[in-house]
Amino acid sequence: MDFLQQDIIISTSAGKEKQQVSAAERDNGPADFSSIYSKDLLPTAGGEEMTRGFLQELVHILLTYISKSSQRSSKVLDFHHPHQLREGLDGFSLELPDQPENLEQILVDCRDTLKYGVRTGHPRFLNQLSSGLDVIGVAGEWLTSAANTNMFTYEVSPVFILMEEFLLKKMQSIVGWSADVGDGIFCPGGTISNLYSILVARYHFYPEVKTRGMGALPRLALFTSEHSHYSVKKSASVLGMAARMCSW
Repeated sequence: MDFLQQDIIISTSAGKEKQQVSAAERDNGPADFSSIYSKDLLPTAGGEEMTRGFLQELVHILLTYISKSSQRSSKVLDFHHPHQLREGLDGFSLELPDQPENLEQILVDCRDTLKYGVRTGHPRFLNQLSSGLDVIGVAGEWLTSAANTNMFTYEVSPVFILMEEFLLKKMQSIVGWSADVGDGIFCPGGTISNLYSILVARYHFYPEVKTRGMGALPRLALFTSEHSHYSVKKSASVLGMAARMCSW
């Protein structure tokens, strides 16, 4: 049976009649979310059943999306112009209501968000940044979201702190650095990575900038190719340095 299939066959005690039930129904979760709001979910007392049913429906939406995104016959993008999405399309709305929405509307919004977005995991989607959906990565995202912690200190996030340390050491060994000379930090993108690299270079040559500021330093300039990424010029501006673009 397809692992993404959300319906199952059950037998009733009367006549062993077969019928199909949804994922929410089979675990006694609510099938109608039109009168349920977030205040009815955990950590509200007695909210276990409603929370389970709501999350199961959400997982069903996500699994259906993942399955469809891997099919070559599906669209990479159901394209609409910005004004169409802003003004509302087939019930889709980006307006923020004054009152909380019920869970049924939340689920509808989840479906619409995926419906009108780009399927970056599609076999025919080619891009220099998105290389397809990794299911193990999705599992990791779900886990970290459920843990809902921040990597401030070991006391707040012991497992994730050590996990980062071990992963960085492994990456250092791959490039040939010993544990006592290498160090690292994870970055959310190329732009901030370039900013960090220039920050480290400035501190290496002028460590006093940390306590005395840029006013105590000679005038600094960053030379880079005119073909370099635009983030290099932005980083120089953020760090109080001039950026001169050169062609060579």
